[in-house]
Amino acid sequence: MKLVLMSAYNTDAITKKIVELTGKPASKISAAILNECSQIEDWDVRWLLNSLSKVAETFGGGMYLCDLRNESLAENEKRIAKADVIWCMGGHVDYLQSVFNKSGFTKTLPKLLKTKVWVGSSAGSCVTGVRPPNEFRLDTGKSISCDVDRYLELVNLSIRPHVGADSEHGEGLEASIGESKINGGVPVYALSDDSAVIVDGGKIYMVGHGAKKFINGEFVEGV
Repeated sequence: MKLVLMSAYNTDAITKKIVELTGKPASKISAAILNECSQIEDWDVRWLLNSLSKVAETFGGGMYLCDLRNESLAENEKRIAKADVIWCMGGHVDYLQSVFNKSGFTKTLPKLLKTKVWVGSSAGSCVTGVRPPNEFRLDTGKSISCDVDRYLELVNLSIRPHVGADSEHGEGLEASIGESKINGGVPVYALSDDSAVIVDGGKIYMVGHGAKKFINGEFVEGV
């Protein structure tokens, strides 16, 4: 399984890892784009437009837009089959997981990841790991009933994005440290918007800069 778990956008360092994991030059990489969880938010979506623009500028292959809310799972799998990368945008994490559950995508994703690379941005990264305890839930600013108590748990880690970011979504290290004190030893990665966690089989590491890993409230490593 190959995952690129970003906080925000693909930097040069992150793009290099996507190229390595797909085994293709950037000019040949195709992406199937999931944009399920930003559609229920009322934020300024310039970040989303910037992110999509950066994907289109960086990668020269086909771009295929999935729609798990309105199209069948079979139709979405056909679009994903054309791509090298499943690229999941950000938004509300619990809602994203609820869409995955209702559409059947949660069950079929492990099979897809045998041949596809997952690239997550913000919520698209968080959803691959372990859901934080409720007091450290990421989407506290909006009350949405999603009936979700766990995320995909493809990897035994928790992602906290936008740490140190100068935006309404930025947070300090305190939440990452606090979560890591009460989550039973699950590693918590506090990611700046210039960093990512790379999962390549059993190997997990950080790239970029401004990222830190905490376990049981203790700093373990950083980049």
